[in-house]
Amino acid sequence: MKHVGLWALVVALLVAFWLRTFDWLQIPPGIYNDEANYLVRQWRIVVGAGLPLHFEDSPEPFDSFVRALWLRWVGVTPLTSRLFSIFLGMVAVASAAALARALYHDQPQRVWIALTTALAMASVIPIIVIGRSVYRANWLPMASALALALLAHYWQTRRPSCLIAAGFMGGIATSFYLGGLAFPLAFGAILGLSALLNPRARLSWRCLLALGLSWAVAMLPWFYLFLRVPNWLNWRLNQVSQETAVPIATPASLLEAFGRAIQPFISPSSYFEMIRYSTFSAPFISLPFLILAVLGLLATLWRWRRVGAFLPVLAFGVMILPSVLSDAPETPIRMLGVFAPLAVLSGLGAGLFLNSMMRLGLAWAGRGALILICVYAPLAAFADIRYHFVENPVVRDESSWLNLANFYRLGARAFWQTLIDSPQPVYVPLENLNELATTAWLRPVHFPRMEGYAGQSLPAGEVIVPVQDKFGLPVLNAPVPLQFALLLPAESRIVALPPLTMVEGQALQARMAEEGQPFISPEGWPLGQRWRFDAAQNPFNNLPAPPDGPPLATFDDRLEVLALDAPLTATPGETIPVTLYWRVPRGSAKDYYADLQVWDVQSQSIANENRILWRYVYPVPMWQVGEVVTETRWLRLSEDAAQGGYRIMLRVSDYPGPTPVQAIDRFGTTYTWWEAARLSLPLATFPEPPAQARSLNVIFAQSLALTHVQLEPPLSALRPGHDLVVNLYWRALRPAPADYTIFLHLRDSSGSVVAQQDEALLGTLYPTKNWLVGERIFTTHRLRLPEGAAAPQALVLGLYAWPSLERASAGQDGALLEDGIVLLTPD
Repeated sequence: MKHVGLWALVVALLVAFWLRTFDWLQIPPGIYNDEANYLVRQWRIVVGAGLPLHFEDSPEPFDSFVRALWLRWVGVTPLTSRLFSIFLGMVAVASAAALARALYHDQPQRVWIALTTALAMASVIPIIVIGRSVYRANWLPMASALALALLAHYWQTRRPSCLIAAGFMGGIATSFYLGGLAFPLAFGAILGLSALLNPRARLSWRCLLALGLSWAVAMLPWFYLFLRVPNWLNWRLNQVSQETAVPIATPASLLEAFGRAIQPFISPSSYFEMIRYSTFSAPFISLPFLILAVLGLLATLWRWRRVGAFLPVLAFGVMILPSVLSDAPETPIRMLGVFAPLAVLSGLGAGLFLNSMMRLGLAWAGRGALILICVYAPLAAFADIRYHFVENPVVRDESSWLNLANFYRLGARAFWQTLIDSPQPVYVPLENLNELATTAWLRPVHFPRMEGYAGQSLPAGEVIVPVQDKFGLPVLNAPVPLQFALLLPAESRIVALPPLTMVEGQALQARMAEEGQPFISPEGWPLGQRWRFDAAQNPFNNLPAPPDGPPLATFDDRLEVLALDAPLTATPGETIPVTLYWRVPRGSAKDYYADLQVWDVQSQSIANENRILWRYVYPVPMWQVGEVVTETRWLRLSEDAAQGGYRIMLRVSDYPGPTPVQAIDRFGTTYTWWEAARLSLPLATFPEPPAQARSLNVIFAQSLALTHVQLEPPLSALRPGHDLVVNLYWRALRPAPADYTIFLHLRDSSGSVVAQQDEALLGTLYPTKNWLVGERIFTTHRLRLPEGAAAPQALVLGLYAWPSLERASAGQDGALLEDGIVLLTPD
């Protein structure tokens, strides 16, 4: 009988493997976002490009490192990564069978109970679908079922090692995904109720201590993240119940949410995103297994005093809560922990059914019925999944947002394969490469080498630009693709190129429209455009060499900005490119998050673009020391932005956090937000100086020319109690080194100041650092001569920087003026 049970388990494992591997690279084709995220993370660990703590989302590290060890051995590919998930799924099947054997070891039909449990677990549709892809949630069924099986085995054998192992697996189950947070509650409820109903199930304080310590040891990585990452636990808990969650303030609403979570077990779900996890054509679990589970539930209620009798019921009831409390109770990924207890109840029901048939003298019929059920369920699961992913017309319907191309990147995979198989160099917009699934598919195996542009000559080849927002293709968030990557398939290498100018980018677009060809997928879907060119036509021949020299600013002492290219002017509502040239002076293990914003004079943002530096395809830990890496970002200015002067500001943060880091400019000043450049939304045309204006030739700070001045009334006609209007006409010779404030003093015959005024030129609307070279500016100022003041004999003016109060130098007709002061006397 022992060998029969072993062979039955082998059969169940083979069935589980078959359901998870048939057409496994085609159904679903491509890579999920979550799956790609895990694969990229583990690839980075394998190649030594940082640690999970310094990655963006600081995930549970246990999964990352265990999978990384596996992938280091077998290679980082979607296939090998999925193999590990399949292995976890098969262990979950064996763990559920072990749980059933341990709970019902004294049952005469224990072999059939274990076999039915294993096959029920093997053919649950959500576990099959989720288990075919790389999700950290795949640990939950395996770890929770194994922890419960070890607990049941401890009750049977009283071996302390079983209890310690149960605690360790319980800690692992708790660490993974949202459903795991409910496992300690389920485990505690099982221990408490079993001890209450039967003294044999009570644990001594030593056993409880050993259980708790082993549980805590398994959760050490989890506790480490809790201590190191700000709000990490809140972030995880918020994913359980979002603001859009079903309200559970009343018993009726809680019952409704519970019903929505249970409904997919009984009938097909119509939840619109269910295509990701299960099918529209079948319930989560086959109807015969569901009927057997109900029989098992009734038997459990009948034998309620037995040790562990309520274990599967409590585990199911508690671990379904994360789904009940969430915004999508129908989504099975949050309730993966309930399927093993459900399968155990199905196994118990099968054993009871067979016992009943034997009492009626129909053992052969009972065994035959169970065999039919065990054969039918996997075949039905196979048929439903295949129909859902292959034969359902909606998955090939280009007009439907549910089609597979959009969900599973069938079009994107054709794009990726074109890049891999190309016999010649390919130029692709870098934004299309800096995307999660694209990185996961291309970088680990096919293009493991990447580097910045070093000024080398560039080969002939072809340009491919995918369409946007269709067929699962990576989206290009740029009005005109300017920054490209050169892919060299023969060398398994990618070169990140600096951007084209806007004129060059528009010319390339026009050339592709005129001479290019449609880029068509094997299914006939239009994926974009491609244009082949020879060396003489290469649109990238004139790219500038990377900048060199001292940095403009250094962030965290590890990340330098060498240069920045941004337009000097723009209009409200316009989308502008800003290019940053980065360099690492020494190696870094951190991802860096750069926040680029455009601020008005009140430091209010009118545009922002924030993301991790080359987040996926080439993060900072992969950069070579001294290498210059270029990054172009697009900023969309607010439609209602006022005309005037603005600042382009940059802040860099690292992980865990993100936590802002200090910037130090070339003068040694430290900042959190560093002013990278100025941007002007030009004001209306200023008036030309009238004929009666006095001509001057004064130059401040070698950058701002004061060309004319007009006083109304003339200085000699100004009387006490009246205003003097000073009209000044300026011309910007070169960018001003500071934002200047003007001071104007009226002096009497003794040189005493009788009236004065200090104000920013043009107020704060248009600071002098924003004045454009060659631009003519008009400013007007008003001073009141107080009553009783002596007649003014001179007007003195000058400029100083704020807040340093440093006086701007001034020269007139080639002669340096003392203290930067311009003296105007009556004509």
